[in-house]
Amino acid sequence: ISGCGNSRTLVYQFTVTDECGNVTSGVSTYFIFDETAPVITAAAPLTVECNSANVQGEIQAWLANNGGATATDGCGGVLTWTSDYGINAVPDCADAQVITVNFTVTDECGNSSNTASTINIEDTTNPNLVCPPDITVECGAPNTNAIILTWLATATANDRCDIDVAVTNDNAANVFAAACGRTGIQTVTF
Repeated sequence: ISGCGNSRTLVYQFTVTDECGNVTSGVSTYFIFDETAPVITAAAPLTVECNSANVQGEIQAWLANNGGATATDGCGGVLTWTSDYGINAVPDCADAQVITVNFTVTDECGNSSNTASTINIEDTTNPNLVCPPDITVECGAPNTNAIILTWLATATANDRCDIDVAVTNDNAANVFAAACGRTGIQTVTF
């Protein structure tokens, strides 16, 4: 009688016969159970760049391959893989982070083993910076400072991995390379 995997029940009938032809029979049952978990290898970590055009595709391919983990089972051939990635799912682009994923392999008899690994989402790409065009202001005009402050505020930046990109500048010293009088050129680094 077959069970799950290679588990089975074997029924043996024993018969004894004496010299006069008298027969006695008895039945005994031999049970083979599968209570041993599959043997699993360690999953490898995955590292992806958060601004990659295919972050989710890379993660899904890694999950479909069970993080590179493999498993064998001595008492059956059908193994089912699952992971808890859905619990820790990340958006298409997220700040740099590390996500732990647990892979579980289960045999036909419900015995299971697991291994854990990580998805390392890195941000190694610089943000995009758009500097304002050069300006010329009239020395001594009453609104010169307002014009400069407005100009400084027009620098913008964006980053696929971080929505809060801060743009700063080195205008604090407000030092001009003088040409004549109070005229001059100031280079601002954003």
